[in-house]
Amino acid sequence: MPGANTPNGTWAVYARFPSTRMTGCFPHGECCNDPDVRFVNYFWDGRAVHYFPRLAYGFRQSTGCVELPLKAAQRAYGMIHRGRFRKRNLKYVKLPRRAAATDICPA
Repeated sequence: MPGANTPNGTWAVYARFPSTRMTGCFPHGECCNDPDVRFVNYFWDGRAVHYFPRLAYGFRQSTGCVELPLKAAQRAYGMIHRGRFRKRNLKYVKLPRRAAATDICPA
């Protein structure tokens, strides 16, 4: 969605939830309130890597998160960890210029 791209770069994950409610508004004004969004890893300004049910993945669908199919999101959740800029316990989320897919709404 224009105005809500996935940012380029390497980001530390600042919050994680096995399941959470995501709410927010799109740049064009439509709002959403989605319960039970699974395997959520927040990395920048409400954007996250997470599962959300879609008919297809692999293209931009919304406001800057990276959506994954259920099994891929579960696998990623087990590999990504919350952390600060410390050598031992920080894993990063590296996002390419064009992320595989994007989310429905920011947190």
